[in-house]
Amino acid sequence: MDKVAYIIVEPVPIVRWALSRIVEEQPNSTVDKEFDSMHRLVDHLQKHSTDVTIVGQSILLGLSAEHLKLIKSKSKLIVALAENEAQTPNPLFFETIHQHDSLQNIQKAIRKATCEMAKHKDNKPNGSALSDREIDILKDIALGLSAKEIAAKNFISPHTVITHRKNITKKLGIKTTSGLTIYAVLNKHIRIEEVE
Repeated sequence: MDKVAYIIVEPVPIVRWALSRIVEEQPNSTVDKEFDSMHRLVDHLQKHSTDVTIVGQSILLGLSAEHLKLIKSKSKLIVALAENEAQTPNPLFFETIHQHDSLQNIQKAIRKATCEMAKHKDNKPNGSALSDREIDILKDIALGLSAKEIAAKNFISPHTVITHRKNITKKLGIKTTSGLTIYAVLNKHIRIEEVE
């Protein structure tokens, strides 16, 4: 199984370091990137996606609706790192961990997120040669969105959309939009009712 990739966003270096160590010690988990600010995370997510993003409470407090939308579109799961127990869990987040939790509780939360992602990866259609990002682009193509609309929806450039489409076409050996749409329906990426 491919390792589940984490991004950790936390301004306090010692907390960021500790979280990275905990994630790396868990089976099938790896830290892809660490950031100390929302600005650096946004820059990264405009070009890349990840499996799980752990976001510190001080970062969460400064999130705009646009930033939250970007994080949700580029991360399969979001784990909140709260500073204390009084901060209530938000239904937008898969899990909430607290800085003062025991090591065992933090490890348990990380394992839970990793297992959830592993299930998601295992549930991909057999033989799917497409990455999660390519599947997202394929869905949008099948739904009839233009390259410009897909770019705006996914926070990428139209050039990147064209590159993804070329890669999808090459991997699947399907060149037409109608062919890609049929593939998306047959592989349950979209429902037939969604097609215009």
